Amino acid sequence: MTSATGFDQISPTALLVAYLRQFTDIPHSKEIAQLVQAQTFVAQLPGQKSALPLELSVLFEGRYKAINKVINQFAPSQI
Repeated sequence: MTSATGFDQISPTALLVAYLRQFTDIPHSKEIAQLVQAQTFVAQLPGQKSALPLELSVLFEGRYKAINKVINQFAPSQI
């Protein structure tokens, strides 16, 4: 990515997760993936002839929902 976007410090792992989270119902995930151009990043990965296993999206969605459930259950004042 170019430094003009202001997102040039985002790690490859974070871009990959942003790409996969866009296929879930996690709030704002589609907008974030578009904003950081996650699709473009994934398309440029070496050996990316086939699509990433979208089943990984389920893993990220489940993790997000489990963490939110625990946070809501215990209602901490600091995280």
